[in-house]
Amino acid sequence: MLLRIEEIKSGLTDKEQRVLKERLVTDEPIEVTDERTGHKKVVKTKKAQMVETEFEETAYRKIDDILKIEDALTRVQNQKQKALKQWFEITTAFEHRKDVALRRLAIQEKASDVLNDADEPIEILIKRKQPAKEDS
Repeated sequence: MLLRIEEIKSGLTDKEQRVLKERLVTDEPIEVTDERTGHKKVVKTKKAQMVETEFEETAYRKIDDILKIEDALTRVQNQKQKALKQWFEITTAFEHRKDVALRRLAIQEKASDVLNDADEPIEILIKRKQPAKEDS
């Protein structure tokens, strides 16, 4: 792509020629001598020829082509960046998210184990103080 840009920059303008040729049938006079009388006669015959009917020469600036190519190159580069970003997210970011999810799951399992241990019966002993005996 960059080589094409350099080639276009080398010339400032380009000339285009448009030539339109058509097949036209024309009457062409031919001089014929009559063998019996010896008189010369002009006879018209039809002859098909390729004739230029239009000729157009235009010059246009190559800068327009350069701008179009550079714009296309920019679009391609943007698509490439998006593709690389998606590839990164699929490969690296996915692994990171997976690791975070596994850690979160491990923390949740530990918390549920603590809660499950709380469901076991707890033995509570209450001892009452015995009244002190009075010395009588």
